[in-house]
Amino acid sequence: MGNVSGHNSQYQSIFNSFHNYLSELGRTRLDPTSRALVYSQVQVQASSLAFMDTIWLLLVAARCILPLALFVKSSGRSSRPAMHAA
Repeated sequence: MGNVSGHNSQYQSIFNSFHNYLSELGRTRLDPTSRALVYSQVQVQASSLAFMDTIWLLLVAARCILPLALFVKSSGRSSRPAMHAA
């Protein structure tokens, strides 16, 4: 969220295009509501990216752990319990 400031050129570009869209709807001045709408869109995008990163991390973990299952030895249990010599 550090890049969402008035000094960021990409933010200014998005904000200006969003302001033009709002002016077409009848809102003519830059008010806190329009800034809040831009901020909410940034929050939605950040949540989506965080979700995708989590899914990617789980996929990588599964790919690393799955081959380990091939090296696990089966227990080889029989129907009779083992007898211990005394």
